[in-house]
Amino acid sequence: MLPAFYLQNLHFALNIFSSMVFSWCFWLYFDVWVARKNFRDSLKWLGFLFLAISFLVHAFHLEATYFTNPFLNESLSDTLFLGSRTLGYILIILSILLEPTLLNPNKKEGVNMGLAFLGTGMAVSGIPLSALGHFSLPILAAATGLLFLYKSTFGLEFHLRKVAISFFGISVFELLSLRQLFEGSSKVAIFKLVSPFGTLWMIEHFVLIVFSLILSAWVFKYLLKRLQTQLYIFFSLSILLIFVISTVSFTSLLLGNIRNEAENQLETSVKVLDYALEGKKAGLISDIEVFAKDTEMIGAVKLDQKSALAGMASDFLLSKKLSSVVITNIDGQVVARGEDSERVGDALSGNGLVKRS
Repeated sequence: MLPAFYLQNLHFALNIFSSMVFSWCFWLYFDVWVARKNFRDSLKWLGFLFLAISFLVHAFHLEATYFTNPFLNESLSDTLFLGSRTLGYILIILSILLEPTLLNPNKKEGVNMGLAFLGTGMAVSGIPLSALGHFSLPILAAATGLLFLYKSTFGLEFHLRKVAISFFGISVFELLSLRQLFEGSSKVAIFKLVSPFGTLWMIEHFVLIVFSLILSAWVFKYLLKRLQTQLYIFFSLSILLIFVISTVSFTSLLLGNIRNEAENQLETSVKVLDYALEGKKAGLISDIEVFAKDTEMIGAVKLDQKSALAGMASDFLLSKKLSSVVITNIDGQVVARGEDSERVGDALSGNGLVKRS
């Protein structure tokens, strides 16, 4: 339970951090739009804003079935996540396609190949999202990275290479995230591979944090030149770090105290139960010894008086409120049963309790 709790918090922190990184990109492009006020730039900052929202929504996704989500219904959360993520990619792709590209004069020979890549990205991004759903996300992320790569390789915007690398990495993350669609598989090998907090889950989140850090390093170079954005970034990171540390620490202490209290209560209950069983056992042995040494019962066994023995066994069973009373002779043959007076004569010589007696 505790490892799952820690990994669930890791999932939350990484997605919140990724959401913050995309919100910083939104801020950067929003500043550009404020200066120019054109439709093309508005598509780009809207795209990064929707990507930030999608990671924020996904942060509240609970990986394990034994956690219950008090914030969002699972179907509503998936709809918000998928809608904002796909819309974010599409808006960024459209904004790149609409803006002109200053071609690098040293790479005129590679322009045709770049245009081919661009056409591939356009074709891939045009697949109906309603049909592909989650499967469209890695394609859209790769198409976005492809367009940024074209602008940074065949164009003159060399600074966008880190953005292209980041989106290619995020496309790998999106591809690994498709494991969630196979979590209900009946095949054990597949289920273990795609299960929450498994190996594939670890790789998925490792890829996310690595390429989010690459994208954050790129956007830091521009936002950290202004005091206002510096304060926003440092305060938001500090709040996230303090929240995660305090949540994990206090919850760990609380769960540890609850576990210790439960163990103490269980230990006390076991001792009480053991004491009650020992008392019941001692009383029962004492009653049986008295019953076995009764002269009337010994005489009835020697004379093989089955009716008298049946009555004695039945009376003893009722008086002591037992579920079963069996009387055997020295050879282990049943001569009377308190619960069933007709069933006698069978041998219990091989029974462990009879042997011990």
